[in-house]
Amino acid sequence: GAYAYNQRFGKNVGGTWALVAGDLLYTGTEEIMAFGTKTRARFAWFEGRQLVVAEGRHYTADGKVVAAVQPEAYGKPSLERFRLRDTRTTQQQDHRTAQRAVRTAQDKLKAETDKLAAIENAEERARQQAVCDKARATLAAAEKQLDTVAGALAKIEAQWQAAGEGMAAGFGWRTECAAAEALILAGDMLIAGGVDEVVALRASDGTRVWEAKVEGKAKGLAVADGRLLVSTDRGLVYAFAAGPEPRGEVRETAVAPPPAPDHDQLAAWLAAEA
Repeated sequence: GAYAYNQRFGKNVGGTWALVAGDLLYTGTEEIMAFGTKTRARFAWFEGRQLVVAEGRHYTADGKVVAAVQPEAYGKPSLERFRLRDTRTTQQQDHRTAQRAVRTAQDKLKAETDKLAAIENAEERARQQAVCDKARATLAAAEKQLDTVAGALAKIEAQWQAAGEGMAAGFGWRTECAAAEALILAGDMLIAGGVDEVVALRASDGTRVWEAKVEGKAKGLAVADGRLLVSTDRGLVYAFAAGPEPRGEVRETAVAPPPAPDHDQLAAWLAAEA
């Protein structure tokens, strides 16, 4: 098909992950943005690294929690928080800078005032008094700037808090879970792959119902023929199935990688094909 459009959401996120579900396009890696495929408008922002889209509900994993999200309620406040994020960071930096400026001006005024107290000569005291007056004016200006910046930051923080409360209202549930390498939905079970572990949560309420240890990061998850298949970045494949031992596992032998190609032969082949 023909090239349609290019869309960004504020920064380079890396990777090539994308998902189309209905009229929405989801893309990102460490964070995910949803766009309308026809309108190009942003629909929702997800802090999670993993996302599963189901009818009426989305599921996310961010390395701290796994959550169920009601997209219609969550979308607008999530976009407001995304809009505020960079501004809030800048305002916090400005506030710290203004605080340092006040402390510096206070130290300067104290040092000059101490010098004034030690001077007895009237002419020298007059010159030092002028220095003190200048330092006092500098402090007053710094304090005024701090008040201005603090007021702006307080306004941003209030908006940030309101957006956060709106996002919270859009969560169906949130469960502490560090697994965020992979995420799939199988019936009413949400399977999360993590570092050295695989976790199953009940999709309806987030209850953690099962877990198993694996070696490495569980990057690949699949369900077939009543089994959960897990592959890790160590080259291992695991198969889990229901049985008398709910945590039982079968681990397949790691497959040795193929030998490295002969670069001389590869270069000769490429040259011949050119």
